[in-house]
Amino acid sequence: MKPSNLKDICFRHSVLTVFIAPPSWGKTGLILDIYRDNSIKILFVSPLRALANEFYFRLVDEGLEDCYLIKKMGEKRSLFKRFITAKKSLLIITPEIMNSGILHEVGIVKEKVLIVLDELHLFYYWGLNFRPALWENFMGVVNSGQPILGLSATFDESLIESLKTDYDTFFGVEDLIFINIGNQRLRKYPKRVILFPPKCLFFFKNSFKRRLLYQIKKERTGAILVFCRFRSEVDYWVQYLKERGHKVIGCKGGEVNAFLEEYREVKNIRCIFTTSALSHGVNLLNISKVFFSYPVENRDLWFQMVGRAGRRGEDFEFYGYNSFLGKKARFLVIVKAALYDFYIYVSSFW
Repeated sequence: MKPSNLKDICFRHSVLTVFIAPPSWGKTGLILDIYRDNSIKILFVSPLRALANEFYFRLVDEGLEDCYLIKKMGEKRSLFKRFITAKKSLLIITPEIMNSGILHEVGIVKEKVLIVLDELHLFYYWGLNFRPALWENFMGVVNSGQPILGLSATFDESLIESLKTDYDTFFGVEDLIFINIGNQRLRKYPKRVILFPPKCLFFFKNSFKRRLLYQIKKERTGAILVFCRFRSEVDYWVQYLKERGHKVIGCKGGEVNAFLEEYREVKNIRCIFTTSALSHGVNLLNISKVFFSYPVENRDLWFQMVGRAGRRGEDFEFYGYNSFLGKKARFLVIVKAALYDFYIYVSSFW
């Protein structure tokens, strides 16, 4: 889709446009192009601080002017004033820093302000659970009277129905538009999918550990990305492999910015262990394998996590306990994985 086409669709007064495309498709790049080619104001709301920072640095690298990132409450008023008084400007903000005062001023300015909600599905998933600021500000945005563009790679059918119901019930927008280029899909699909046998089978309780250590020992190209259920699991694996001389880094909730700094500095990383903290938007290059240490039942989250690999079209493999890529020959896939796991177990005694 051309930036001009998307701008013509969504840049109408009081319209919510939901734009869905696979991970790494270039959704934020589309926003960058719209801003570069038009004299407009854009308020970019990101629920993830790391993505907000990354988008801002990308704007700076492109040499675009009047782009601002509010990092802390103390600089909110001055930067917002510069944003609102400029003829053309772009402001990046997180929901916790944004408040009703900003939305009120955005709603009463004479010119249109395009409000972009990045990772729109998280405003439902997280906003209705442990981050109420997302939901509160989402309600403020949809009743601001300004054009709104929501971006997402994964928007489950249940969320779509909820969004439609909310639109009919209490959204203050005149129209709701869906543009679906690829929902719950991957830009690059894994060349091989390996499903571990269920952990309830005693012999296969340690299949994940055996296979991971085998792949670390066997192959030396690319990094292995491992998603863990618990923070303690990340700490365990990082310490375990570092003691054995491997270049390993870890990431947990609240540590994404520190992780990205370390990720840029450390060369030839062998493994990255993380909770779901790295499941959204972070650009990790040269990922050869993605491991899940547990079954991921949420379809949206599953695609986001797997979508961290293959972001530039490179091949990768997936290892986990479940897959949403189809049920074809699932039993045979598990049997094959079980036989290979038995081979790895036996070969460890040779």
